[in-house]
Amino acid sequence: MNLSKNRFYVGLASICLCACLASAAPGQKADAKPAKDAERQARQETERQTRQEKAKKNPKNSGDASKKAEKKAIPSAEERESAALAFVGEHHPELHGLLQQLKADNPKQYQQAILDLYRATQRLSDRKEKDPVRYELELKAWKLDSQALLLAAKLAMDANPELEDQLKAALREREDVRVGLLELDRTRTAGRLEQLDRELDKRRGRRDDDAQKAFEQIMRRSGKARPKNKPAKETQATVKRPKDEAAKQKAAKKQEAAKQAPVNVNP
Repeated sequence: MNLSKNRFYVGLASICLCACLASAAPGQKADAKPAKDAERQARQETERQTRQEKAKKNPKNSGDASKKAEKKAIPSAEERESAALAFVGEHHPELHGLLQQLKADNPKQYQQAILDLYRATQRLSDRKEKDPVRYELELKAWKLDSQALLLAAKLAMDANPELEDQLKAALREREDVRVGLLELDRTRTAGRLEQLDRELDKRRGRRDDDAQKAFEQIMRRSGKARPKNKPAKETQATVKRPKDEAAKQKAAKKQEAAKQAPVNVNP
């Protein structure tokens, strides 16, 4: 392979990695050691296959542990490759064809490119399910990143003014998508702030009522709450006082009547 072609394929492999990094969520750090990560995934795949073979030999002993391991098992290399190529074929067909050339000329770089692309497809797939609006913008960003990096790889072989213009246009459009993502975040943040303002006003308006309710709840739990509609002792004494006075007045009248009654004298 001559120098220019090798440089082109190195640039092609970097497309997949850089596009993958560019599609990561804001604030999310990408793996700084993709090669080690690829080795780790390969090791996990080997362990998964070993567990499957042991489970076939000893189905009784595999039990729930085997089932849990199957649920956590990562996709095979063939499944990752199939998912990555399907994604690229749908969203960047030109890159799909070049990946096949890379597979024939440099299998190691090809495997790394597939791994990076698979990560991108997984992130975008999760985004599509959780946030369709943001997914469309991030997918468009991925396409533009991939297109721009492919043009850059071509420019490494041929300093063509037309390719430079195409690259500039792709980068300008990519910046428009960045602006769109920020605008989406700003709109959602503003909506959240409006909701918080409404909740804050309500909380301020019912401050005393909420404090009183909290006090009554604490008193009920402590067993010191006063039953509703039950008068206090002072009130009960006040209610009983008129009855006592009436009884005294009635007794006094009886005594007065007894005094005024005529006295019988026996002859």
